[in-house]
Amino acid sequence: MLEPSSGMLEASSGMLEATSGMLEASSGMLEASCGMREASCRMLEASCGMLEASSGMLEASSRMLEASSGMLDASSGMRETSSGMLEASSGMLEASSRMLEASTGMLQKLSKVLPGR
Repeated sequence: MLEPSSGMLEASSGMLEATSGMLEASSGMLEASCGMREASCRMLEASCGMLEASSGMLEASSRMLEASSGMLDASSGMRETSSGMLEASSGMLEASSRMLEASTGMLQKLSKVLPGR
């Protein structure tokens, strides 16, 4: 009767060892899962940092675009002003030319009227 009990004891011991091995494996898997979770959290933090940096760069690009647009508007205004000044100068030159012609004509008439001078 002792022999069957001894066999059962050995079987129970084997089952206990197997259960212990499974527990160790489960513990290892749990540690691995925790490690993977921590790595995922770090990757998520890094992604958030990159997203913030991208947002900052986008904002800076937007401000640069606004500044460029303002400079373009100013250049356009300066071009229009220069064009207006050129037209005014051309008009003044034309008026000066007509005044010169009129003055020349008057001098010719005066020279005919005053022959001795």
